Amino acid sequence: MDDKINKLHSPFFSIIIPTYNRASLLSIAVESVLKQSFSDWELLVVDDGSTDETANLMQAYCAKDARIQSIYQNNAERSAARNNGINQSRGKFICFLDSDDYFLESRLQRLFEALEDKNTLKMYYTGLLIDEEGKEIHQRAEQNIHGIGKYDELLNATIHSQQVCVSREILLKHQFNKNIRISEDLELWLRINEEFEIEFIKDQFTIAVKEHGDRSINLFKNNVGLEQLQTLQFCFSKNHPGSKSNKTLQSKIISNSYLTIFKYWFYQGKRGKSIQALLKSIFVQYKNEQTKYKLNLVIRLCFFQSFEKVKALI
Repeated sequence: MDDKINKLHSPFFSIIIPTYNRASLLSIAVESVLKQSFSDWELLVVDDGSTDETANLMQAYCAKDARIQSIYQNNAERSAARNNGINQSRGKFICFLDSDDYFLESRLQRLFEALEDKNTLKMYYTGLLIDEEGKEIHQRAEQNIHGIGKYDELLNATIHSQQVCVSREILLKHQFNKNIRISEDLELWLRINEEFEIEFIKDQFTIAVKEHGDRSINLFKNNVGLEQLQTLQFCFSKNHPGSKSNKTLQSKIISNSYLTIFKYWFYQGKRGKSIQALLKSIFVQYKNEQTKYKLNLVIRLCFFQSFEKVKALI
């Protein structure tokens, strides 16, 4: 495609990939966009201050296809990187892709067929297809998010950024909170949900997420539960749209975050902190289907049962 024509053309889709030191994985994501059966797209790869071979890799891709743009920024985390991509995008709709994931070849074509006649001022999302060591696992959340219970529906849906396709107009108005690193997508969806409808596109298992040990959300390396807890507390605070969700549901979600924190400390071998997190999980919502399970773990840890024996129950 001619450079001059490409700069004047507003594509149907803008795909935004934030990346940081993942040159070894990034090619899979970029190639999956290049292989799309639908061609009216632009790809913005936002390099969040990488120190590996990302710059050289992207230079080669930009030379290969004028629809690809590489944007460099000083390290500011992925929320800022996605916002940078949004602000420089030109497409009617924006899709997100992580640098360690990939699209199936029909992703954009099937989205186009579903979206070309729809109201643009909505957030759309599809199913999720997980690639776990070559095994495909389907995850669904088959519902439109609307009406009086829409905040609860959104909290129960678990929508990842790779699943969404959002009008650029919406994302220019509502952007990612650059201070949030974990569950930053949920926080944004709650704000979008306040003003715009969220629609599920059926039978669209066209995203593949590749599982590996170096994902940014890794229970064994990062205390993601603690960061998730801080995000949820912010979402449920007085002036945030998330505060309009059911209080019992809020308690259940907070309780689950403490359970995730427990698992982190447990695998770090920290008995005292593990017990503390479990007790907080129980106290936040003691009428929970997992309460007996948690109390059993607390008792075993308090009586110094070996970690290996307790681990068999987790």
